[in-house]
Amino acid sequence: MSAWTTARAPTWQAGDWAAVNATYLELHLRRLRALLARRVRWLRQQWRHDPRRELASQMISDARADWLLGSEERGAEEAFYAADAEAMQAAAAAAEAEGEIAELLHAQGRQAPALEVLGHLFRLSAFERDVLLLCLAPELDPTFGPLYAYAQDNMARHKPTPHLALDLAGCSTAERVVRLADFGETAPLRRYRLVHLVDGALSLDERVSEYLRGHNRPAGVLAALLRPVHPGLLAEGQRGLAATLAAQVRARRGGGSWPIVNLAGPPDSGQAELAHALCERLGVQLYRLDLARLGGEDQQVLPGLLERETLLLQIAFYIDLAEAPALEGEQRALLDDLAGRSGLFVIVGTREPWRAERETLSLRLARPRSVESIELWRQALGAEHVAAGAELEALVQQFDFGPQAVARTVAAASQQARLAGQELAPAELWAASRETTSAELDELAQRIEPHFSWDDIVVPTGVRQQLREIADQIEQRHTVYERWGFGLALSRGRGI
Repeated sequence: MSAWTTARAPTWQAGDWAAVNATYLELHLRRLRALLARRVRWLRQQWRHDPRRELASQMISDARADWLLGSEERGAEEAFYAADAEAMQAAAAAAEAEGEIAELLHAQGRQAPALEVLGHLFRLSAFERDVLLLCLAPELDPTFGPLYAYAQDNMARHKPTPHLALDLAGCSTAERVVRLADFGETAPLRRYRLVHLVDGALSLDERVSEYLRGHNRPAGVLAALLRPVHPGLLAEGQRGLAATLAAQVRARRGGGSWPIVNLAGPPDSGQAELAHALCERLGVQLYRLDLARLGGEDQQVLPGLLERETLLLQIAFYIDLAEAPALEGEQRALLDDLAGRSGLFVIVGTREPWRAERETLSLRLARPRSVESIELWRQALGAEHVAAGAELEALVQQFDFGPQAVARTVAAASQQARLAGQELAPAELWAASRETTSAELDELAQRIEPHFSWDDIVVPTGVRQQLREIADQIEQRHTVYERWGFGLALSRGRGI
C-alpha cells in the first residue's frame, strides 16, 4: 500500500471526547490525503505528455493547451480511476477511512465530534463539511499546503479553492453549477463566517478552527460587546411568567426560527432578571449586547458573527433599551437587522411595547407590589432576613425599589455591617436604602435632615391630630392596603 495510507489514527476509548475528536480528524485527513493522491495520479497522467512542463510558470505549451481544452472531461477521469492500480489503491484507502469514521460515530452515539455537531447546527451538507476539512487540514498538517499547490498546478496556491473542493468531490459540470452556490455570500459557509473567500482562495475562520479542534470560546471581536447576564431576584409571580413565556418560545421554535421577546416596563421592573429565568428554562445562556459600543466596521460583520455564536454557544442576546438612550442612525439600523434574522434569539427590554417585522412575543411588566417587594428583600437577605427583616414592611412602603435596587441595597448594607464587625440589622438596611434613593434624587431635590420631634411642633390641637393621623396612615398602610386587601379597591391611587 502507498505511503499516504500507512499512517493510522491514534487509539481512543469511548467516552474520551477529546481523543475521539482527534481520531475523527485524523481519519478525515487520511481520507483527504488519499483523495489528493488519486487526483495527483490523474494530473500526472495528463502532464507526462508535455515536454515543456518545467516551463509551465512562464509559458503555455501546445501540449498544455491541448490538455486544458479536453483532458478535464469527467468521463476520461473516471475511466482512469477505474483502470489505474495506484488510483484504485487510493480510492480503497479513502473508503477504508470512511468506514472507520462511520464505526467511530456509531460507537460514540450522541457524543459526536465537533465537526458533526457543527454540521448539524448549521445544516451543512456532506460537501460543505468536506470544505471545512479541506481548509482545516493545512493547520493540522503543513504538508497539505504544498499538496494543494501541486494539485492546483500553482506553486503559489497553498490554500484550497472552490475548484479544488469540486475536483476532489468528483463533481461533473452540471454538479459544479449547483455546488458553486455553496460558496455564495448567503450560503451557510460564508453567511455564518465559517470560511472566508479572498482572491479565490478559501480559509477557515479562526473561531471555527478552534471549535473543530475542541475549543468553544466566543470570537474575540465580540468579547468587548458581550457581558453575561447573571441570575437576579424574581418574585414567584414573575417565575411563573418565565415558565409560560418559555413554553410559548418552544412552540414557535418548533417552526425552525426564534421569535423576538420584548419585555416592556419601567426601569428596574425585572426585565433582565425575567430574561435570564426564561433562558435558563430554555437551556441557553444569556448575554447583554451593548449596541452603543459598536463602531461602523463592527456593524458590517456583527450580525453574521452573532448568528454563528448563537448556534455554537447556544446563547441569547439581551438588549436593554429601558434605561439606554434612544438608538439612532446606524445603531437603529443594526437593531432592525438583528431583529430580522430568525437565527438569532433576541430579547429586548423597553419602556413601551416594541414591535419588529419578525414575530414578537411581548410582555408588559410593572414595578413589584409591596408583597412582591418583601419577597425580593427576603431573597436578597437570605439567612440574614430573620434578624434584619423585622422592618421589611415599613421599608417597602418607604422605598419603591425594583430587584436590582434591592440587591444593591442589601449588598451595601451587608458590607457596612461586616466592616462594623456586627450582624446585619434594620438600621443598616434603612441607611443603605436612603443612600440608594439619594443617588437617584441628588439632581432633582435637596435632602433635608430632620432635627425636630413631635414635641417641637406648635400647632392647634386639631392640626396636631390630623398630622398624627397622616403619620399613622403611612406607618400602617402595608397592613391596610396589603394584608386587609384595601389596596385592590383603590383605583384612583393611594396618595397621602
